[in-house]
Amino acid sequence: MRIMTKPSYREILRSKFQEKSDRNRRYSLRAFAKDLGVSPALLSQVLSGKRGMSETMSREVARKLKLSVVQQDFFCDLVAADHAKSSKKKAHAEERLKNYDRTKIKQLGLEYFERIYDWHHFAILECIRLKDFEPSTAWLAKKLNVDEMKIRLAVERLAEIGLLKITEKGHWIDTHEHLHIRQGSEAVKNALHQYLQMAANALDTIPIENRVNSGFFMRIDSRRLDEARRTLETFNQAFLDEYNSSAGDKDAVFMFSSQFFPVTT
Repeated sequence: MRIMTKPSYREILRSKFQEKSDRNRRYSLRAFAKDLGVSPALLSQVLSGKRGMSETMSREVARKLKLSVVQQDFFCDLVAADHAKSSKKKAHAEERLKNYDRTKIKQLGLEYFERIYDWHHFAILECIRLKDFEPSTAWLAKKLNVDEMKIRLAVERLAEIGLLKITEKGHWIDTHEHLHIRQGSEAVKNALHQYLQMAANALDTIPIENRVNSGFFMRIDSRRLDEARRTLETFNQAFLDEYNSSAGDKDAVFMFSSQFFPVTT
């Protein structure tokens, strides 16, 4: 399967639909089409690539997606670059796309990036380094037991923001080693909620010989809290360096997390 590494208005549509269906499992493509003011058949054809959008339709759809002015222009230029009737209009749209401030687009729109902290994004990056890795969204979907549509969207987001590079020859390169995540953000909180839920699920689904789970209560002098935090951070990094960065064939991706928090007031 060919993976697209440039922005696509269809991926914006799919991402917005996925966002809504994640919040409401009953939300259907028919409901999405109604919200956009188009027929379900037309929307299906657009998403599948069988039909494009007119300039008028793209502007109306962008407005009903509740995009900002900058996002609407970006969306419409993506459409025009693919479907404008004249080559001149296509060329102008392509030129405008080159001049968008990508950082500003990310901050305003987040069409490709707002779910970057969902666990499967970083699991994909780790899978790339497995000895049996296949550069295929179908392979990743099976390996991670995640819907292939979500995998495809994640791969395109990762490539767009530079955490994943896909070469002309189809090689996938993980480039996220130096990514810094700001602690305390809502995205990080959401990710940690996911990690805790995954750990809870593992208790019921993963054989005990393939996992390590432990927990205990301890007394502590709260004046040493900063020291304890630094000790845990040092241990976490040492554990990562020993087992993730060491030589050897990697054949599996594991989740490692730790918790340390007060239970008394």
